[in-house]
Amino acid sequence: MPIKLKYILPDLATCKKVRSALMKESIQDDGIQFLAKPGTKLDGLNVTSIIDSSNMVHEGGKGVMYGMLFGLISGIYVLTFPLWMTVSPAWYTNAPWFVVLGTLIIIGGICMAFGSALLGVNIFNTDLKKHKQKIEEGQILMILTVPLFKAHKMRQIIKSSLMDNKEKKIMLNQSGS
Repeated sequence: MPIKLKYILPDLATCKKVRSALMKESIQDDGIQFLAKPGTKLDGLNVTSIIDSSNMVHEGGKGVMYGMLFGLISGIYVLTFPLWMTVSPAWYTNAPWFVVLGTLIIIGGICMAFGSALLGVNIFNTDLKKHKQKIEEGQILMILTVPLFKAHKMRQIIKSSLMDNKEKKIMLNQSGS
């Protein structure tokens, strides 16, 4: 099971130094991603994907739940009120009740998931919200995806590569999720 470790690094040189130390320990380059404020050139470092830097997955999941609930309510409405009492679609008259209900739940879930995911692309990731201020100040967030059994070793490697840099005072913020 992979775990994501997040570290705030002060500048681009430190990011490159930590990345090279991690790659010496056989960490894949695509498992090390960096997030900086817009306009910052990362010079060959992997930039976080839209999925990692936004709330697309989280909002899409909520959209599936809300859409299925909306589909259930609309299915109950369609099945409860007769065709002569309301303007309900006539396509369900020959279908069993569970097909009507299932169809509306699936359609509602898909539509709401798509809409919510599109909205989530524009919302900053809630997991990264605590780092947003430091990113805006010019620091760089490193997101390291490693297997759980390697997490402790990776923390030690990062700490040792940062402590070698004695001339700069480095504030190291670490959190695992």
